[in-house]
Amino acid sequence: MALLGIPKAKSASLYNLSGSEHGFGDVVGPFLLARAAAAKEKTYLLLDDRAEHVLKTFLESPGSLPPLSNIVYVRKADLPALADVDRLLETFAGARGGAVVDAANALPKGKPRTVLITQDLHSPHGRPYFPIDFQASGLGEVRGEGGTLYFSPAGLGRDRLGILGDPAVNAYADLSPAAQKAKAASLFADSYMGELLEKRRHPAALLSFAYGIHNEVFATERWQPYPGQFKSYLKGLRRIARQEGRPVVLFSPNKADVLRQALGGEAGAVEEGEAFAKRKALAKGRVYVVSTGNLSNSQFVALTAAADLPYMIEGDSAVSAAVRLGKPFVMMKGPWGLFGIDGLSRALTEAEAGWASRVYPILSEPGNDTPNFSSLDEIHRDASAFKNLRQNSRDWSSSLADIVALSEGSAEPEEIFRRWPDPMLRYSWARLAHEKGSLSTAAFTALKASLPGHEILEAMIRAKEAKNKPPACPALFSGVARD
Repeated sequence: MALLGIPKAKSASLYNLSGSEHGFGDVVGPFLLARAAAAKEKTYLLLDDRAEHVLKTFLESPGSLPPLSNIVYVRKADLPALADVDRLLETFAGARGGAVVDAANALPKGKPRTVLITQDLHSPHGRPYFPIDFQASGLGEVRGEGGTLYFSPAGLGRDRLGILGDPAVNAYADLSPAAQKAKAASLFADSYMGELLEKRRHPAALLSFAYGIHNEVFATERWQPYPGQFKSYLKGLRRIARQEGRPVVLFSPNKADVLRQALGGEAGAVEEGEAFAKRKALAKGRVYVVSTGNLSNSQFVALTAAADLPYMIEGDSAVSAAVRLGKPFVMMKGPWGLFGIDGLSRALTEAEAGWASRVYPILSEPGNDTPNFSSLDEIHRDASAFKNLRQNSRDWSSSLADIVALSEGSAEPEEIFRRWPDPMLRYSWARLAHEKGSLSTAAFTALKASLPGHEILEAMIRAKEAKNKPPACPALFSGVARD
């Protein structure tokens, strides 16, 4: 089958980190990808005020962003001057809204530039592969003069983008539990948290961690909360605390009032870190929920790595870190993560032949009072599945390399699709090929019929492009033979 023939990038790539209103991972995800790519090419990072703030927090550089090799920080006003950009990458595109269109339109015209866009999960349609609403997001207006390819989001499973790499996580991945705790404790020196991690204070206590509880409390126009998950998780911890006759300390960077609200105002259930630090003894069989306040990225990773019990998280970046650590964890349900949860369940089943598809890594349905896990023995028994999950998971950077190779025509499409059968990528590639005549109508029709959910995607694209006709793409198939 003929290749697209999109020109190979020779100069630089632009990663859009702007436009995100809420998610930490919307900024950190593309940053981690860009940092990996910068080893091979000049890389621009498009920032706005929020993206800069998130990066400063993530990089633990509150004053100014640190200089990074081969990376240039830019703002929207700088885009018209970036004549060397050959490729624009948009990840978590639906969460960025108009910033995606703005970035594409602000770059210099007349160059066969490729636009690569990952699809969005915020959708009313509930389709597992193509839930993006092009009409609402405006992404149908984004069309690179060198071609546009769409691909599936981060997550587990053969048809998903994969997991992120974070050096802070990799530093813990192959350490023993004792070494993980010692390394984590070094980030909390001379504090009650460091003493707990080193078992110098309350040595019988089991430790855990939870983040994402704010999503049970706050509602927006884009999504409604999924209440009851934190209560269900806490019930599982309390059962273990009683069975083991030991205290459990649950750290969370969420604010104390958010934690209390998620627990329905349960009296005495949540303590501020400073108040908890004054406790001289902990009661056996009790769970102490401790609000730590803001944590740096290194501290966040440290507390997950040091956890004795499955910790609770949400978001693509946090799940990527959890998979790389290879320890049992609980994934919160959110509107943007439903398909990721399904992928986690399938991936665990594939990673461990004896895995019975029990749902403790996936929180119980809202309103269901069933704990996610029931005993320490069960957690230890399942640990191997999570270790295998790390070994079997696709790396996001590898997926991106495949997409770039496909866009440049430097690899056979079928070779890419065998390795990574992403329906979104395959559909968008075939659609471009058919439009310019390098893929026959019969072949395109047959391929579409084999992909789930293609009807809704096609209808959305056509409706949007009928209203906003994209520019012609004369360079897209230059020099490509027809099959």
